[in-house]
Amino acid sequence: MEPGESGAMPLCLELIAHCSAMCCRMGGTMLTPDEIASGQYETETFCLKKKELCDKDFECYHRIIQCRTRTLVCVYLGEDDRCGIYERRPEVCAGFSCGFGGPDGRKKTIYGERDMMRLSAGMSFSLNPSVRLKAVIAEPGRERVFLLYRDRELCVDSMASVPPPWPGATDEQIVEVFLMFGGGKLLGDVEEQARAHFASAAGDASLGVRRLVVACLREKLLLPCHC
Repeated sequence: MEPGESGAMPLCLELIAHCSAMCCRMGGTMLTPDEIASGQYETETFCLKKKELCDKDFECYHRIIQCRTRTLVCVYLGEDDRCGIYERRPEVCAGFSCGFGGPDGRKKTIYGERDMMRLSAGMSFSLNPSVRLKAVIAEPGRERVFLLYRDRELCVDSMASVPPPWPGATDEQIVEVFLMFGGGKLLGDVEEQARAHFASAAGDASLGVRRLVVACLREKLLLPCHC
C-alpha cells in the first residue's frame, strides 16, 4: 500500500522529522546468533539486569550482544537521523514497526520472540523453590495453556497463561518439560531430552521448550542460574 492511502502505515522516512529516529536512540539493537557470527556489525555486550555494559564471558540469560552504541545511540545512526547500514540492517530493525502515527498508535514488537533470541543451549535454569505448580489447564483448541501455581512466600495462588510448547502438547507433557529443569539444568540438555522423549514433537521440541522457558521466566516459575 502506498503512503497516503486510507489505513496505510506511514513510512519510516516520513516520520523521522517527528520522532528523530527515537528507536535508534534507546540503546543497542539486539543481534541474532547468525548476525553475531557474521562479524559484519560492531558489537558490545550489555546486561539487561544491571543496565550496563558487561565484560563477563559466561552464559547468562541477562546478557545480550547488541550493536555498539554511543550514549545509548546506535553507532550506525547518521547525523541526518538515517541508518548508515539500512540495506544490511539487523533483523530486529527490519521487522520493527514503531506504530508512531499508525492505526492503533501502539508498538508491535513481539517481545516473546526477542526474549527467545537471548536464549542459548549453554544457559542453565532452575525451578523457583518458592513457587509450586499445582495444575495445568488447556483451553479449548489448545491455543493457550493456563498454569495454576502457588507462591509460597505470598501464600497466594496465581494463574499464568502460556503458549503450548508444540501443537497437540498434552497437559502431562507440558508439566514433564517444566519439571525437567528441577535441580538446575542446561537448556540444551532439556531440549535434547524433550526431543528424545516426545518423538511426535521432535521437530518442534527445541522451539517449544524455549517458548515455555520464556513464559515461565516471566512468571518467575523458572529462574536463570547465572546472574
